[in-house]
Amino acid sequence: MAYAKVDTDWFDKDYEVVFTDGNKVDFRKDGQWKEISCKYSQLPAGVVPRAMADYVAQNYPGAKMLKIERDAKGYELKLDSGLELKFDLRYNLVGIDD
Repeated sequence: MAYAKVDTDWFDKDYEVVFTDGNKVDFRKDGQWKEISCKYSQLPAGVVPRAMADYVAQNYPGAKMLKIERDAKGYELKLDSGLELKFDLRYNLVGIDD
């Protein structure tokens, strides 16, 4: 691990851990991750929900998943092509940004 820090807002705290390889994980105060990003590699197996990983494999063969974010509405998954796929909480694709 390279460093860890706490971001304190008025009513909330977030935690950020940056590893020596450039990968980063942001956590909420309850310990749940809210963002995982990989600077020089792809996301570790098991981080991306299976239904989302299957969607990427079927529709973007060979694409690397570099970043995932989640919030109360769903997930956003960034691919190495620059595409950002947005999924709802049931892992249904709801939008694509390029």
